[in-house]
Amino acid sequence: MELRAFAERVLWGESLDEKLWEVEAFSDVDPGPVQALRLPGRPPALRLDLREGRARQPLPGQDLFVKDERARGLLLHSFANHELLAMELMALALLRFPDAPPAFRRGLAQTLQEEQLHFRLYLGRMQKLGVQFGEVAVNDFFWRCVADMAAPVDFVRRMSLVFEQANLDFARHYRDRFAEAGDPETAAILHKVLEDEEGHVRLGLHWFRAWKPPGRSDWDFFVEGLEEPLGPSRAKGPIFQADLRKKLGFDEEFIEKLSLWARSRGRPPLVWTMNASAESQVARDAPGYTPPRQIQELEEDLGGQLLFLAAREDVVLLPQAPSLAWLRSLRDANVPLPETISSLSELEGRKLAGLSPWGQSPDMARLQERLAPACVGTPPAAWGRGWREAYGKDLSVELRRRLPPEDWLAPPWGQVCRDLAELAACRTGAEEVFVKARFKSSGRDALRLLPGQVLTEGQQRWLERLFREQGAVIVEPWCRRRLDLSFHYDLGERAAFQGICRFFTSEDGRFLGATVGPWQEGIDPDLRRFLHGEGKDPRRMRRIAEELGKLLEEVLLPRGVRGPVGVDAFVYEAPDGLRLQPLLEINPRWTMGRLALRLGSRVHPGSHARLELEMVKDQPPPPQMLLRDGLWEQGVIYTTDYEKCRRILGKVRVERRG
Repeated sequence: MELRAFAERVLWGESLDEKLWEVEAFSDVDPGPVQALRLPGRPPALRLDLREGRARQPLPGQDLFVKDERARGLLLHSFANHELLAMELMALALLRFPDAPPAFRRGLAQTLQEEQLHFRLYLGRMQKLGVQFGEVAVNDFFWRCVADMAAPVDFVRRMSLVFEQANLDFARHYRDRFAEAGDPETAAILHKVLEDEEGHVRLGLHWFRAWKPPGRSDWDFFVEGLEEPLGPSRAKGPIFQADLRKKLGFDEEFIEKLSLWARSRGRPPLVWTMNASAESQVARDAPGYTPPRQIQELEEDLGGQLLFLAAREDVVLLPQAPSLAWLRSLRDANVPLPETISSLSELEGRKLAGLSPWGQSPDMARLQERLAPACVGTPPAAWGRGWREAYGKDLSVELRRRLPPEDWLAPPWGQVCRDLAELAACRTGAEEVFVKARFKSSGRDALRLLPGQVLTEGQQRWLERLFREQGAVIVEPWCRRRLDLSFHYDLGERAAFQGICRFFTSEDGRFLGATVGPWQEGIDPDLRRFLHGEGKDPRRMRRIAEELGKLLEEVLLPRGVRGPVGVDAFVYEAPDGLRLQPLLEINPRWTMGRLALRLGSRVHPGSHARLELEMVKDQPPPPQMLLRDGLWEQGVIYTTDYEKCRRILGKVRVERRG
């Protein structure tokens, strides 16, 4: 039988019997002219242009399909739909490319016949499980992604190297799941599908390379020909089978880059970006601020930490592509990787959910405006004048006076000084003081003064610059700190409390590290007793967290502030014993403490961990992390790109308890 007639019957047949027409031998002496593109023939209930009818059903959850036969049948309905679309697209390729090499056409015809077999197997098994094909709506995703192919290489790239390659993972995964569920009959069908799929992918890879221009890598030629909604993330399934791909002939670069590739396949992504200099820009309150080179390098180093905050479906914008070695170490440590890009041009033509910077600032507002045409739904709250007030440390001085007085809390100290005369008036006492900028950030822009200490000319110039640029400085007593803490919230309609973090700082207030996991672990016994009210007030920390949340709602929500908020606090030694300063500073942005809280979910309960930042000296050794039940049990994972960082190296050190 002529191959052209077979393809026409499969593509335009109006019944499933026609599409499943069996042919023992083909001739291809009359491939005919190029056929026009039009939708495949289908029974009425299965037409691809059907806009009304049965609602689509999501795939059943893993637990449900293990227990329920009908749920298994519905899962197979989805698989059968994919096989039907594959059959039709292969027939379309035969009709669209009559001049393709005869060996390619023969191989494609054999592949089509194997897809017919798969469809029959699924159909028979579904019926035994109580599901009829077509009783739930079918989708046309494969057709929309492949049908407009302009050349045979488009077909092998999209069908063989995306959809069929993905089925290497899906077929093996579901084969094993059905076997575990006590359904060997379905597992055997999926094993057959997997065996055939290996041949389909091998054939596609052969022709892909035959049509690839000389000197191009497989990966680059593969990626450049894919457009949304089809991308490399569609070419893999739940558990990436690297060994199987190696057996089929994929090169190591292709396997490695595909295994690390991440891109949202569902909701529009949030775009994350690091701007650690947010406070510096807010302080100047002027457009066009460019941070010093050392701050830019710091931002470049710390940007990688957004990979631990973003969801898998999101996008992280980095100044340069992260090293494969670092991404590989994160993948091996079971970190779900979001997509990373190094240019906004990579987002062209995509729908977005909005911008999620480290901290809101005027330059982030401009970036949000740039992305706005691509955004769908309600984007996250952007910069407004109320944000600047929220960043100011003078707000914390005001709010301390609103906290209910308790004998274990610090008195509502702190004064806002707007010139050198007011500062001098603050220093008439015999106590050591700490002077900080209104928009101080992480230990910078602060000065410790002893009683009676005369200001140097350099200190006076520094203070006068702050008065001129920021309007004020904050003066507070210097305390002997025993414990640094931070309270964390998500500010939306309400302030949702996220937890407490214990962190560590240098003498000048620079962040050094934080506990990852239970914040009270390892603290001194007297501090533990104090935090629990000597056993008489065990809820005191939760109570103060609730009071802080109320204050944030009252003060920040009217200012338009939304998103993550951290409140720094500390326990110190007062003349009459330990006290807690519950509201040292408000940080209306992401913080290292919030990152530590997020990382806590990745640490095994039998281990303890600490997030650390250290100056880069030498090339750090490659990370090693042992997993237990998919969680970090012992070792080191870097939160910054250890192969590319220049100033700051972030890492989590994990050790077994005991």
